[in-house]
Amino acid sequence: MNNSNTSNAARVPASLKFAALAASILVPASAFAQAEDSYGVTSPDQSVSAKLFGGFAQDRPIKNAKIPRVDIVGVTVEYTKKLTPYIDFVAAASIGGGDSEYDRTEYYASSYYKEEAEVTLATYEAEVGVNFTAPICDSFSLFIGPRIGVNALYAEVDQKKKTSSSSAHKERDDTDFGFLYGVDAGAVFSFTDQHALTLGVGCRASTANPDVSGLEIEKQSWVRVSLGYRFSF
Repeated sequence: MNNSNTSNAARVPASLKFAALAASILVPASAFAQAEDSYGVTSPDQSVSAKLFGGFAQDRPIKNAKIPRVDIVGVTVEYTKKLTPYIDFVAAASIGGGDSEYDRTEYYASSYYKEEAEVTLATYEAEVGVNFTAPICDSFSLFIGPRIGVNALYAEVDQKKKTSSSSAHKERDDTDFGFLYGVDAGAVFSFTDQHALTLGVGCRASTANPDVSGLEIEKQSWVRVSLGYRFSF
């Protein structure tokens, strides 16, 4: 009788055995998932962005000429790779362009003189750099960083001169290669871990100066603003 009572007291229900087995499997798995999140193993560390930018020129295209500055608009494709929680590697390619016009007319007693000029600039750029990032919260961060690269600057000058008795038209172009350098700063607004909106401001300066049939195009620099979409993976 005593042996039977001891055997019944020591018997463990099957449901409790199953619960213990499930706990032994789920608890370590949950702990491992938490460890992954805490060390950032599953967080995206690369991204690609597409940006639209506008560049406000700081230099006239031709020295001592009255042709206005050539502002540009363009697009940038950018790749970033997180090196540390606060430093990103950046590689980007951009293309942008714009034009500017000038005209002048002078009237005399029996004749007139009219001059028209149009300058078109296009820049093709490749650059690398780093971003120093400052996360403000889960969905918002700031960044700033230097850029260095190369660019090809294409220039076209279209000149027309006309008087009451004659006219002349010259259209010339040239391309020069140079170094590109500058800095970017901005903010990233994240909607999810993968999707974000970027807003930036920066500056670029180029050492390229095409020589268009004796008209030397000045080295150009721009203050730029950009708006873009970022996908992280």
